[in-house]
Amino acid sequence: MKKTALALTAALALSSFITHGASAAAFPDRPVRIVVPATAGGPSDLVARLMAERLGNLWGQSVVVENRTGGAQMIAARAVATAAPDGYTLLQGTSNMATNPIFHKEMPYDPADLIAVMRTHSTPMALVVHPSLPVDSVESLAAYIKKQPAELSFSTTGMGSSQQLAMLQLQQLAKLPPMTEVPYQGSSQGHPDLISGRVQLTIDPVAAVGPHIRSGAVKALAVTTSERLPSFPDIPTFAESGYPGVDLGGWGGVFVPSATPRPIVEQLRAAVGQVLEQPDVRQRMLDMGMVAQPDKDDAFQGFVLSERERLAKVVADAGLNPHEKK
Repeated sequence: MKKTALALTAALALSSFITHGASAAAFPDRPVRIVVPATAGGPSDLVARLMAERLGNLWGQSVVVENRTGGAQMIAARAVATAAPDGYTLLQGTSNMATNPIFHKEMPYDPADLIAVMRTHSTPMALVVHPSLPVDSVESLAAYIKKQPAELSFSTTGMGSSQQLAMLQLQQLAKLPPMTEVPYQGSSQGHPDLISGRVQLTIDPVAAVGPHIRSGAVKALAVTTSERLPSFPDIPTFAESGYPGVDLGGWGGVFVPSATPRPIVEQLRAAVGQVLEQPDVRQRMLDMGMVAQPDKDDAFQGFVLSERERLAKVVADAGLNPHEKK
């Protein structure tokens, strides 16, 4: 009886191995979908469309991009977390994957139901203001805010976003009074109000706000990187401006349902890594204000978890109750 049970167990294990192995060998044999939790034109969308183009060429399969906004990016995350774990539905996730569990007691999905495959990029951010503000540095902006905080508002992409947390850091370090936060579903949605002056400032990904800096529609005061950006060498860093503690930047990467077979995860990781090593892809990301940043093995999963711990401390240090009803 025991021998029969052991034989059956071994047969089932072999069958599972063969099935997953065969699936991995044939992957992908139909179109793949990349779900983007932000609006068209933002950093995540730009990267997803670049990845879709190159992965499609690599695989000889169609790769489509689907924008699903709202819910602090949790609508898109839930769509992928509850999708079939077969590698055909990917999430182009952002730093909200680390912050949402901090800011939301109840989530429409379990964060453990998604696994990080590979980081695709990091996104430097810039503090920008409407040109009508009589400021030309972080220091002069801080002085201006302290004189009339009630008249100023800043845009973010919602609770727990990189924009919000970077502004929290600046407010804490510069001892700024509260200003009005105006949340949008994506960076690009907030730009018309910023350009028109209805919102006066933001800390936004360079990939999104860069064209408006170049056109003069907004004025850039500092970037969050440790060194000046080659694409914007005239913009000082926050550290140069006297605020080295403002060190938040955006990032993005590919996630899949955690039940996805390991061979499929490895194939996805290899394919994404291959695309990110292409010189013209790296240059296109630089031109868009981003840096290609592929990770090895399971490093991205560890990075997401460590970011969650680090950003929880940022929130605590700012004295913010993430679950307080606004």
